[in-house]
Amino acid sequence: MQWKTTKLIPGGMAEYFAVPPANLNDTLITDQLRPEDAALIEPLACVMKSWSFGSQAKDIDSTAVAVIGMGVMGLMHALVAGRCIGLDVSPKRIAWARSIGIDAREPATLDESESFQLVFVCPGSQPAFDLALQIASPGATIVLFAPLDPQSKLQVPTEAYFRDLRIIHSYSCGPTDTIAAKAQFVAGTVRHEQVVSDLISIDQLPEAYGRMKRGEILKPMVVFSPNLA
Repeated sequence: MQWKTTKLIPGGMAEYFAVPPANLNDTLITDQLRPEDAALIEPLACVMKSWSFGSQAKDIDSTAVAVIGMGVMGLMHALVAGRCIGLDVSPKRIAWARSIGIDAREPATLDESESFQLVFVCPGSQPAFDLALQIASPGATIVLFAPLDPQSKLQVPTEAYFRDLRIIHSYSCGPTDTIAAKAQFVAGTVRHEQVVSDLISIDQLPEAYGRMKRGEILKPMVVFSPNLA
């Protein structure tokens, strides 16, 4: 079968593309899911791997989990966690997180006595990691979900050693994480409405990227009309 690309926009986005048969060996059937939810299985699978890495260190009190960054990936971390504190410096992101039931706050509003056994760092930045160090309790686990840019080097102070902090990384996802992510959508734990702010056509994508970069919207998702098939 030959696939014909009917539309192509800058950045290589297309409505149709060819997939080698070998790539379909471990494909999940998602007929019971809405397409908008199914499209988010891969990013949520990365979150499921991150969560499994962080929570396997020891029994974690559900009230002692913090998620730094209330972007899409941070929101997913918080939704999977169930009970946690979400932290962000953007009032818009905090307001969005609160609207879907997450206890989101600005870091400056935390009480000095508050500390966390498990901290997920979703932004790939030194300041986000420094905040994690600040709020981590002795013996805590810090999960770095995103890397710093290639030109930067993560600075880990000596105090992390004396406080027995466990710093781990979580990159990408695997088949087990993907199956777990699908289960989250089937159960309704995560829904696309909670993390996608705008459903758009493919022609609107360049403009939407700009709006997302400027912080005007949270996350756009391209929806293809069946009439375009």
